[in-house]
Amino acid sequence: MGLSFRKSVKAGPFRFNLSGSGVGVSVGVPGFRIGTGPRGNYVSMSGGGFTYRTSLGSRNPRPAPLPQPTPRSSEDAEPRQGQRFIPSGSATVAPLEVIQSADIRQLSDTDSADLVEEINTKRSKFAVWYWPLLLLAALWLKVLQADGDPNTVLVGVLAVLSIVVGIGCFWLYMWDEARRSIVLFFDFDDSAAQTYEHVLSAFEELRSCRASWRILASGRVLDGRYNAGAGETLKRKTASLGTGGVKHVKCNIDVPWLSAGSNTFYFYPDRIFIVSGKQVAVCTYELLGVGARLTRFIETDGVPSDSQVVGQTWRFVNKNGSPDRRFKDNRQIPIAQYEELQLSSAQGIQELYQFSRVGTAGSFADSLSQLGRYGQSSASASIGRRVRI
Repeated sequence: MGLSFRKSVKAGPFRFNLSGSGVGVSVGVPGFRIGTGPRGNYVSMSGGGFTYRTSLGSRNPRPAPLPQPTPRSSEDAEPRQGQRFIPSGSATVAPLEVIQSADIRQLSDTDSADLVEEINTKRSKFAVWYWPLLLLAALWLKVLQADGDPNTVLVGVLAVLSIVVGIGCFWLYMWDEARRSIVLFFDFDDSAAQTYEHVLSAFEELRSCRASWRILASGRVLDGRYNAGAGETLKRKTASLGTGGVKHVKCNIDVPWLSAGSNTFYFYPDRIFIVSGKQVAVCTYELLGVGARLTRFIETDGVPSDSQVVGQTWRFVNKNGSPDRRFKDNRQIPIAQYEELQLSSAQGIQELYQFSRVGTAGSFADSLSQLGRYGQSSASASIGRRVRI
């Protein structure tokens, strides 16, 4: 996944365009648009392979306002939010301690308070586009359920009304999308592009792993003889990774995301967005703790093909490592070497992942740390140039 960014972003009927001289916006339908930009207002019409564009008069160019900084101040159901321990299901294993981030409302840092408030306010706005459709459906139901044959004139009126309502609802939907969205433009210089490209390439390495898991909880083994000699047991779930963006945050790039139960982490160039339902939290890379380490895991579900087997043990094992002969079906189990990725913050981020191929988590952790150092050394707290609309 290399760095590629678009010069335009759509939000409902509006299209925002980024150029070296600033940001412009236009509105319209295919073939006809009215817009404004750094060089003034304009009308654009196209058809039959020809395009016509004329100016509507100039305006005094003004720089787009920048946001003002604020003072830094094995797979089972997910544990409940705030739950500290869950049963291990075995008398030989202590209760498992849950590894889980705090409530979404606690995860934002103070630097991002204004941005978080703006996004959450817009995302919580009530959608209105489907209400005319509900009213229209109620009218159709009333007419069709009338005794006898329905009135043909009324049916015809409703048919015409349905077309009008359908077109109107489409424009209402576009309007809803625009008023509930925030637009972010990222414009990269060479140094910023190189820094963020490292994040993208490292994330692609994570995605290419044959297996990846999120660690939900861990617990101390009380008697290793009945647990293949392990000193600790983990409850884990297959992790989901991908690229895209936060809903209603229109951006000119697709960013990596990593699922964490009810939360999803989106790694934007200048900060991490954490999304849970309709709520959004934001954390800067400077305040994110990230680390990676090697770990050995007694694998009972089969070792992924890109992992290394570093040892063997037995399902039931004596203290000296030999198989316990009291159990007839005692089988040998491989010990695989994986790599773990940990994300943490003082605000309550606490997530732990496991990846099958060694080196991938370490590379991604290094790239995020480098992004944090870049943000600290930059005059602004963003990578490249970010314009919020």
